[in-house]
Amino acid sequence: MTKIELLSLWNSINPQGQNNVGRRIDPAHPLSFFVSYDEDENMQIMLISSYLPKMPLSSKQIKVRANERADHKYAICFSLTDSTLKEMFISLCWDLVDCSYNSSDETTGVKKVINRFKKWQRLFEKDRSEGMSQNQVKGLIGELLVLKDICIPKYGISKSVEGWMGPLYSDRDFTFSDLWYEVKTISLSKSTINITSLDQLDISDDGFIIICRVERAAESEDSFTLNKLVEEIEQIIGSDQRTITIWENRLSFCGYKRDDEVSEEYYKFCKLEKYSVNDSFPRLRRSQLQNAIIQGSYELSIPAIYDWEAD
Repeated sequence: MTKIELLSLWNSINPQGQNNVGRRIDPAHPLSFFVSYDEDENMQIMLISSYLPKMPLSSKQIKVRANERADHKYAICFSLTDSTLKEMFISLCWDLVDCSYNSSDETTGVKKVINRFKKWQRLFEKDRSEGMSQNQVKGLIGELLVLKDICIPKYGISKSVEGWMGPLYSDRDFTFSDLWYEVKTISLSKSTINITSLDQLDISDDGFIIICRVERAAESEDSFTLNKLVEEIEQIIGSDQRTITIWENRLSFCGYKRDDEVSEEYYKFCKLEKYSVNDSFPRLRRSQLQNAIIQGSYELSIPAIYDWEAD
């Protein structure tokens, strides 16, 4: 289902009349999602479930509640209270349905929905007038270069875009069935990288730290803008509507806007370094720390990890 098809379900309902009844989003979906309007005529997505999860709190933008029904199931409802965010709300609803489509059971699926909603809630609460900082632009450029030049050739476009988890506040930027990748975008002269949390490298699965060295540059044949890089990847995606929607949602989470001035600033790619994170790689693990230490970040010396550099 596309976002346009999802919107058409709301358009088929008269919120002021007796026809304000829910429309099932996808009968083939393992969970029972409905679109409707709430008592204040706000757009609403409703999930009917026999399992009641721990519910997130409401915000200024989205009202959250779970009502027990006569059949002892629960109507888990998310209502948009800020109509200026309609397009983003439709994207949220589409993503809640999509992320839970392959759930093995109802409890697992509902938990996926709640966890994904919490990530979206953070995005809704952001000041939409704020643009990306230059550091955020640089970091996004690094992730997109790895997506385009490493992930897509290895995994294909759809799996690569789905595996790009960094925008969803994941500990690692890319997660696939066999490997994970964490991208660190730094200048050419920098000799350290920052590990932003204790959990970022505290994982038993093998993966790679990819250091992408990028510098600000003047306009030239070998420089590019963030917008140009986004357009190149969109040409690779083509007309696959599901991948396009996931891609657009991920960019929204990053705070990307095509008309931001920073999206038109020029950068130059200098170098890519790949380091294998295996059992011997130097890193902090929670199991090795005292219980009183609950969070933190640390820096790694790049020259000190040269022995783990991969081709």
